[in-house]
Amino acid sequence: MEDNRKKRVLDAAIEIFAKQGYSQAAIYEISKKARVASGLVYSPHFFKNKLDLLLSIVLFFWQRLNNGIEEEISRLKEPKDKLNRILEITQRSLTENKRSIYLAKVVHDSLPYIYTIKEKELKQKRRKITDENRKLLNTLDGIIEEGQKNGKFDNSLSASAMRQVLYGAFEMLMYGIFLKISGREKEIGYGEEEIPKVMNKLISSFLGQSFSE
Repeated sequence: MEDNRKKRVLDAAIEIFAKQGYSQAAIYEISKKARVASGLVYSPHFFKNKLDLLLSIVLFFWQRLNNGIEEEISRLKEPKDKLNRILEITQRSLTENKRSIYLAKVVHDSLPYIYTIKEKELKQKRRKITDENRKLLNTLDGIIEEGQKNGKFDNSLSASAMRQVLYGAFEMLMYGIFLKISGREKEIGYGEEEIPKVMNKLISSFLGQSFSE
């Protein structure tokens, strides 16, 4: 029963944070949408405050994403297949349904810098989010390094630099989709189904060819 109510609070907070912004969101609106008493949201069994609620949402996203990626790529052998699967999982987690889209907006727009957080417990939770983000980057770096060692990927650039190009390209493609979904752009010139094709082409051409002269 408690787990079900907590999930309702998280789902309600994701939607309201996404629509109104974290600073404008009111706890009574979240509790009303979740169909729980306002006092229950901030309690020892739920969340300390609104910031704790936000951090819990973002941390859950990164942990679930990394766990899903780890499970999926453990079944694959080729570095290129691993990279494509990671991008596929990430795209799906951000656009699978309306809740995913709301969650993507919260993760992208609302996270505070760690130095602005005063409470020790919440500061530690914010560090965990940074650690999960770094875990994904390290996973990408490791796969690129693996491909460089076995001769599948170009090794004239560092794995981190190449990862950053892929990461940045994917982020910008996804940003265009979010603009379209949110109604801020009627037409962006490409569809969601093209993103895997673009990234596969980029992985093949950028990582696969040699840039050494």
